[in-house]
Amino acid sequence: MRALAVLYWFPVIIISFYTQFGFPDHQVVGIIIILVMTIIAWAVSFKLSGMTMVSWYHEIVLCGTDKIAMSISVLSNSDGKRSWWMLPFEAYFGILIKFVNPVCLIMFIF
Repeated sequence: MRALAVLYWFPVIIISFYTQFGFPDHQVVGIIIILVMTIIAWAVSFKLSGMTMVSWYHEIVLCGTDKIAMSISVLSNSDGKRSWWMLPFEAYFGILIKFVNPVCLIMFIF
């Protein structure tokens, strides 16, 4: 879990700073580098965790956001049953909240 934190946050902060102040014309390159580093951070985190893919995905990558997304999406069905679209929505919601939103906010702050 520390590997994911270090390999995600360090590049996000450093690259956001440099793309805003040092190379403002190359912000797209910075976002691509952040995306690649995030994927590398996920791979290293999964390898170091020793968990199964499903456990790692729910406990590390989505850590809490999947429960919030599940609570939101289940409200759409009056009978409380899960629909086919809920699992992709939970992944979309969790990744946006945990990874995309912080990058956008840090870029705006810088």
